[in-house]
Amino acid sequence: MAYDATKIKPGWSFSKLTRYLPEAGGCPRRFAHLDIEGRWDEEEKGRFAGIGAVLAAMMAHWRLVWIQHGTDTSGTHVTLESIAKKVAAEEKIPDDVRDEAIKLFFDRVPFAFKGGELKPPRDRIKRYWIEERLAFTRDWKRIAMREEDKKWWGTREQRERTHFRLVPDFAWLDGDGTLHVEDDKALWGKVKAKQVQSYGFGLAKLLEDLREPVGTIRCRFNRIDPRTIEEAGVFSPEDLADFPGWLDAVESRILADREFRPHVSKSCDWCGFMAECPAHQKVGTELQTTKPEQLQVPTTLEEAQKLGLWILVGEAVLAAAKKAARGYVEPNGAVQLPGTDKELRLNPAEVKEAAAGDILGALVQAGIDRGPILERIKLKPGDVEDVLKGVYPLAGKGVTKDVKEANRAARAAVEAALEGLWTTKPLAPTFGIFTAKEAA
Repeated sequence: MAYDATKIKPGWSFSKLTRYLPEAGGCPRRFAHLDIEGRWDEEEKGRFAGIGAVLAAMMAHWRLVWIQHGTDTSGTHVTLESIAKKVAAEEKIPDDVRDEAIKLFFDRVPFAFKGGELKPPRDRIKRYWIEERLAFTRDWKRIAMREEDKKWWGTREQRERTHFRLVPDFAWLDGDGTLHVEDDKALWGKVKAKQVQSYGFGLAKLLEDLREPVGTIRCRFNRIDPRTIEEAGVFSPEDLADFPGWLDAVESRILADREFRPHVSKSCDWCGFMAECPAHQKVGTELQTTKPEQLQVPTTLEEAQKLGLWILVGEAVLAAAKKAARGYVEPNGAVQLPGTDKELRLNPAEVKEAAAGDILGALVQAGIDRGPILERIKLKPGDVEDVLKGVYPLAGKGVTKDVKEANRAARAAVEAALEGLWTTKPLAPTFGIFTAKEAA
């Protein structure tokens, strides 16, 4: 079945883009069902998403009270619980999920996290954004919307002009020009640094138009359940300048797609379209019954596709089975597998290593010529890149614009000097499941 990508509604967001990207855990087929066919009502809001929605509303009110009044006592249990119940009713979130979110908030949020603090110093906040919907044109100019239009992202004309949208959980501008961008993760959800970086890029553009240039952008994730702060990097606006290029590349990839093939991943667990998904229809039952000796070389294109999907699902199931089995073996010890001479166990492993210079010096001192030693020592471009990152950093504390330019020049000089030393050799083709980009 072909899908018409021109029916995708205007306006991209990080979540919308990653909903498509297989390498980010997304699925093109689910994207097509939701963002092209508009079948949102057919997919129930999952438990994690429900907890996140309720928690976000409570966090927003709690932060607002702190910034405006300098206390969190006015955000009483009664007020916060009423906000949680209102959001849960509007989003059709089950009562047990709502109550779990409320308990999570009161158990975790009012306290300082280890290694960080959820409440910034009020006297340093110059501007702030809390769950504020921001929309930008293709040239990254903000599209202003009336308050009554915000639920629907503005008028039709405004929606059609929208190129990118962002809704930061919390961002604030420090008096010293530092932009702090924070994203809350309710449970142990996977974090993607690109998400907060996209928020930082958009907000920096907004502040640029307001003639309040940003010097540094500090991004982080607040993991609510384990009470930890996870830093996502400190950047200058120039460091994030490649975001529009990444956005355009992903947009072009989506708009050029016609098949929107399914991608088997953990997202299948909460996808509302699994029953009609061809990836699961073709291999769902066979995965449990097919024996290795029954697999034959395909004679048709459809048989090859079916076998490829079998491999894809098999790899996903194998990875999940290993993780689950390890969860039992670690606390309970080895498990003998009946009818075989094998057992599930954790094998102790260790590796010996030393600095290459130390070993080289010791061998030479022992009377061994450098020639055969150096023949065994191989470096790859990635190794050199890691060295240059450490010696000539482009971001971090003390790396000003001048230092960055000098370090870029130093890196380029080293890379140019090494260019003639690299040798290439063909490798045997690797067989497996690849994305179109990897295969190319």
